[in-house]
Amino acid sequence: MTAAGRAAYNKETGGDLKAPQPEGGSRRTSYCARSKGQMEMHNINCSKTPEKRICAARRRWKC
Repeated sequence: MTAAGRAAYNKETGGDLKAPQPEGGSRRTSYCARSKGQMEMHNINCSKTPEKRICAARRRWKC
């Protein structure tokens, strides 16, 4: 989600969405582990289908 998209969502819902954490940290570690499980569960191979949303998100998070 873009910065503008996060701002709009936070304003609308009162939430506190944060940007991806590609430099490292516990949020990144947790996200990468979860998304890897999702890829395995849905049998997604990012080398064959890099346009999938999960693959793009993992690239942004540098997983």
